[in-house]
Amino acid sequence: MPKKPVKWGIKVWMCADSVNGYVISSDIYCGANSSEPVHPNGLAYGVVMKLVEPFLNKGYSVYMDNFYSSPLLFEDLLSKTTCAVGTLRTNRKKFPPALKPQRGEPKRPRGFFTYAYHDNVTVVRWTDNKDVFAISTLLGDNNSTAKRHVDGVVKDVPIPEIISDYNRFMGGVDLADQVMCYYSLGRKSLKWWRRVFWRYHDHAIVNAYVLYAINNSSSLDKTMTRKKFRLELARVLSAPAIALRRGPGRKPSQSLSRLSGKHFPYRSAGSHINQGDSIAFPITYMQRLLLNTHKIIP
Repeated sequence: MPKKPVKWGIKVWMCADSVNGYVISSDIYCGANSSEPVHPNGLAYGVVMKLVEPFLNKGYSVYMDNFYSSPLLFEDLLSKTTCAVGTLRTNRKKFPPALKPQRGEPKRPRGFFTYAYHDNVTVVRWTDNKDVFAISTLLGDNNSTAKRHVDGVVKDVPIPEIISDYNRFMGGVDLADQVMCYYSLGRKSLKWWRRVFWRYHDHAIVNAYVLYAINNSSSLDKTMTRKKFRLELARVLSAPAIALRRGPGRKPSQSLSRLSGKHFPYRSAGSHINQGDSIAFPITYMQRLLLNTHKIIP
């Protein structure tokens, strides 16, 4: 994916909640030569239908970018009681010919828009810095305004409700990727399956924090950040294993400082070492053996 921030790697299709980034479903892309056949209506069509299959016929709304959206997909989703909103490419099948840019046409002013309709599908062409095309089965031809810089002055520019609604709710997957990158478990590895395991481990932790925040919204401790949540989760999950391997001696500390503290030597109070004093450090048997081996015998 040359236009993505991470251009190489394992591609994962994701569907996430648009408000909190909860990862609802995901699927690993195995390439065109995989055993799984491509959907007759195209790869993007098959991906969307597979990810939202558990939520069809339940009245949900789906937001997607122009890689996935097409008039055919939106019509089929609407037939399954699922509305959709997204940007649209002009080379899609059933794209309205009246909205296609024509060679030599005059430049349209900022905020200019045109609608096209087919059954319950609405397509709009809106001019911002450049033309933006959007499609929806949820919203009609209502309009609002947006702040834009026009000739160095901030003005209210007309904007279709389809595009403003898309800008508001499109971003659940980006939000999930963002919070997963904060404290990612991933490390450099030549084993692809390790990267997949770490990725889905991050998915589980992000989803767990979202559920924790929802279930404790009324009495949520504002100091329970994502970092503290991960540390507490690590302590709770590792506690049974630590208890099983506990041998004779003092009990392990339950303080989180063992996970987050810095382990450096320090000088105790009242200890003074003068310059020139010799300090004896204990050495191991192997160190003593190496010292004896390298002695020079005259």
